[in-house]
Amino acid sequence: MSECGGLLRKDFQAFQLKMHPNNILENIFYFRVCSYTEQIALINYLDKFISEHKDVKIVIVDSVTFHFRQDFDDMALRTRLLSGMALKLMKLAKDFSLAVVLLNQVTTKYIDGSFQLTLALGDSWSHSCTNRVILYWNGNERYAYIDKSPSLRSASAPYSVTSKGEDEGGVFPTLRELRIINCPKLTGNLPSLLPSLSVIEIEDCPQLVASLPSPSALHELALTNCDKVALKELSPKLQSLGIGGCHVTLLEGGLPTTLKTLQINGVLQLPGSHYYPSIESLKVYRGPGSLWSLPLEFFPKLKSIDI
Repeated sequence: MSECGGLLRKDFQAFQLKMHPNNILENIFYFRVCSYTEQIALINYLDKFISEHKDVKIVIVDSVTFHFRQDFDDMALRTRLLSGMALKLMKLAKDFSLAVVLLNQVTTKYIDGSFQLTLALGDSWSHSCTNRVILYWNGNERYAYIDKSPSLRSASAPYSVTSKGEDEGGVFPTLRELRIINCPKLTGNLPSLLPSLSVIEIEDCPQLVASLPSPSALHELALTNCDKVALKELSPKLQSLGIGGCHVTLLEGGLPTTLKTLQINGVLQLPGSHYYPSIESLKVYRGPGSLWSLPLEFFPKLKSIDI
């Protein structure tokens, strides 16, 4: 055990060293451009640069707009240059399996008798990107809106920018729903501080080894085919719990008294000496494990049962 503990400490120390700000900054390559011709020249050069730096997995252009919003009398020329740049970046993303993030600006446009915000560089450029996310303020909260995507429906979610990360409520202090589905190679841990999280759904992630966060706001939890995910405790406000294709053991204390729906398609080991006065719906499918031995009087408010 002491040898194992020493190895874990060494791994953790090595990880801490890699996460030092200087180590992170050493892996960021920064280019400054002063004109649209320099910008085009740099993008043409990226093919060779990334061939020599194969660890690069994201290219960020901040902003793609600035140099193209001035000193252009020939709008047709501007459109051709932008189209060529977009094709070059899309080819770059495909050839090197990396992400390209372009920051655009907004402008105003007179529509239906009033000025409204619209994307800069015109309609043709707005169709060049594969995915488009619009960042905006709603009162005192920052929001991100998926405006265009071939695989995701339009939706918005709050986010925050902090200087201390998890010390100020976590990396995602306003995240309300976390769904991880069909990620068979996903490994690692989940963020520990998610204070606003109300829904967790993890499905078909057999390699994910993580302890689930248990924020006080969590009211819905569903685990399917993820045996390596550890469930140490449940939120005191949990109302719905679903277990499918995995073996989960709860420590003494059992289920929270707020739970109303329990669905099991796997094995859920429950303390046999506890009552469950709040459960109204119970669904047990194949592999119910110890649930078969629980008398129905343990569920005094049960309204429906499906076995």
